[in-house]
Amino acid sequence: MKDDWVQTQGIRISAQSAELQLIGQYGSPELVVSGGLMNIARGSCTLRIKTTPIKDTQGIGLLKIEALRPVMHAEVTLSAAQFECVVKTLQGSLPRPATAILALHQALSVSVAGDLAIESDISCTVTDISWVMPLQ
Repeated sequence: MKDDWVQTQGIRISAQSAELQLIGQYGSPELVVSGGLMNIARGSCTLRIKTTPIKDTQGIGLLKIEALRPVMHAEVTLSAAQFECVVKTLQGSLPRPATAILALHQALSVSVAGDLAIESDISCTVTDISWVMPLQ
């Protein structure tokens, strides 16, 4: 079969676990979501959600992709109201995992088999985040 490549500007993450972290006496709460990648084969992502702005980014956060391992790390900033809504929803009993969709500033090349084409570690600007949260 011929290797066909498509461009994607979104990363879909199926949440497997979520935890609220409060580091230090004066720290702001952070939500850490770990999950599997849905549109990239054999990958996982740790998504750190904050309410304080992330420095040195033009969007709402950054996605760091490792070239030698199928691991991604993302940090995004949400408004306090959105943060509370996400935390509250994830605390409930969901019939299936929630999905986070990260919109990226730059497109990534992905084969039809889900393989990501990168030669070295890269950082992408996250321009937006969307959620699909199934309800009972």
